Amino acid sequence: DLMVDANEAWTVKQTMSRLGAYRDAGHRIYWVEDPIDRNDLDGYAVLCRQLSDTRVNTGEYHGYSGKRKLLEHHAVDVVQLHDSVQVARQTTTLAGEYGVPVAFGNTILETGVHLAATMPECLYLEFSDCNWNELAAEPVKVQDGVAIAPDRPGHGIELDRDRLKHFSKP
Repeated sequence: DLMVDANEAWTVKQTMSRLGAYRDAGHRIYWVEDPIDRNDLDGYAVLCRQLSDTRVNTGEYHGYSGKRKLLEHHAVDVVQLHDSVQVARQTTTLAGEYGVPVAFGNTILETGVHLAATMPECLYLEFSDCNWNELAAEPVKVQDGVAIAPDRPGHGIELDRDRLKHFSKP
């Protein structure tokens, strides 16, 4: 699936125009993430109503109450989670009541895979191959585009002490 992250750079009109251009060029966009200003609930509601083939993914810059407002205004098709465990679980439960799936943004050392694995509503887990992944003795494995939750106690991540020393040097 192809996704676009506009990071709040567009207006509603620009979003519609750009997604139309992608479609006309033969690209099917699965979702557009944060296309407009995070506080434009009316704009997000318009996009959700008018975009029939592309989902609207937003919410990563909102706390629980902001995500609740997005859901109440029917202004989100996929709620982006970038939260504590508690807020992520509460948001997922609420989103489930609205029939809206969630997606996890980046989490340090990819520990979000554990929480995502417990949530049937979770469509995607964002993975960024960042330097912090080198700190894990056994990083979360990604195979064929699927993150595999470690079968170890707790979050399952053990730090590599030698790598930690290496990155701790000034």
